[in-house]
Amino acid sequence: MAYQEDLIMSIYNRGEPGLAMSKRGDMAKEWYEGWKKDNGVPSDSNALPPVDSTPPWARPYLFPRAEAAPNNNSMLAKGFVKNVGEPMGIMSATQGMKIIDETETNPLKRELRRIRMFKSNPIDPGLGGV
Repeated sequence: MAYQEDLIMSIYNRGEPGLAMSKRGDMAKEWYEGWKKDNGVPSDSNALPPVDSTPPWARPYLFPRAEAAPNNNSMLAKGFVKNVGEPMGIMSATQGMKIIDETETNPLKRELRRIRMFKSNPIDPGLGGV
């Protein structure tokens, strides 16, 4: 196995990655089976070796990245952007209040956010929905 690994690594280092990359999954499987045999782990066990003792080329095959599971409880970020001091219209103020009401559960913090929004951005009825 060491000879095969050295051969494939030399091919990879020469700039012919197609062959080396196609064999890496098999090499990782062989290395993993050898690790289980050397450490007395049953062959049908799913125990994984420590990451530090795993060769870097085998890590992507033994420790694949987890797929992101959809989280139905998450909320999308909501908000609108106004520069400090920039006047906002009545529709924007209503939109801001709706966002604060939907996202803030603490009534005290909800009121503080409302006060801060109206203190830093005065309402200008002439702006309408902008």
